[in-house]
Amino acid sequence: MVEPMNELVDEVLKSIQTRLGNLEIEVTEVRAELVQLHRELDAARANRPEFSTPARGIERRIERLERRLTSMDTIDVALK
Repeated sequence: MVEPMNELVDEVLKSIQTRLGNLEIEVTEVRAELVQLHRELDAARANRPEFSTPARGIERRIERLERRLTSMDTIDVALK
C-alpha cells in the first residue's frame, strides 16, 4: 500500500518541478521584457525619435507585466 502511494507522490512532485521550471523560464523572459520596456519608456520620455511607441502605451504594458510577475511570484510561493 505504501509503495503505490510513494509512486503517486513522486509523479506529482515531478510534475510540480517541471511546472516550476517552466514558470521560472517565463518569469525570466517577462523580467527581460520589463527591463526593455523601462528603457523604451525612458527613451520616450527623453524625446528620442527612434522610439515611436507612445509613453502611455509603454506604461500600460509595464503595468500589465508587473501584475503578471506579481501573480507568478504568488503562484511560485504557493507551490513551494
